[in-house]
Amino acid sequence: MKSIRYGWAASLAALTSGCAVYAPLIPATPLLEHAGEVELQAGVHTPSAVTGSVSYSPLPHLLLTATGATNLNRGDTTYFRYRHAEVGAGYYTVLGSRTYLGLLGGYGRTHSSRGYLELGSGFLFFPARNPLHYEARYHRYFAQAYLASMGNEVVSWGGTLRATAVDFSRLTRNDEPVTQAARVYLEPSAFVRIGRSTSPWQGFTAMGWSVPLRTQRLGSDPTLSLHALLLSGGVVLRPKWLGQGNE
Repeated sequence: MKSIRYGWAASLAALTSGCAVYAPLIPATPLLEHAGEVELQAGVHTPSAVTGSVSYSPLPHLLLTATGATNLNRGDTTYFRYRHAEVGAGYYTVLGSRTYLGLLGGYGRTHSSRGYLELGSGFLFFPARNPLHYEARYHRYFAQAYLASMGNEVVSWGGTLRATAVDFSRLTRNDEPVTQAARVYLEPSAFVRIGRSTSPWQGFTAMGWSVPLRTQRLGSDPTLSLHALLLSGGVVLRPKWLGQGNE
């Protein structure tokens, strides 16, 4: 009976939020080419989140990024809410005929909470609905590589592969502590940008997948580590505030 209830809970978690207390994100993929360039990115992200990032190249081939995200889900019993911030640093270069290569590593922190009604044993054919509430604070460490084709004057497209290690500093289930081992997620994604690289504005759309690499431990909560489909879209702004240097 316990395994059946966990199965129902896991299914409901997948339908409402795509995953449990871990909040995966499609990462920013800045396409800066010269020192002094700045790129701002803002968009919407499943499920019902808004994201923003700023990227800057202070020196040739050096890339700095900062990203924030917050979820707008305000439900009472079924919800998934989080606040996330991360910073990264890495390397970029343009290979051959306009093929962009970016490498990033960084650190982030997230505070998330989610709730749903667990189906339990009830009276006759009417199952009980037990409210569950999870709250988590965790660190995430990531490594990311991405490639983009910039040969077309109007459309740029590419792919990203990010590995994220999640380390929980706090995790509770109905205010009771839950022990959870650190987990690693593999998160591939693909993106398309529309707009000339010389234009200050571009539109973008992206799709990705978050896959937990560690197998579930016996007796641990199955709703804490689920696969998730990710969708995102928004705008990119490339202002000339700091000028453009030469490599």
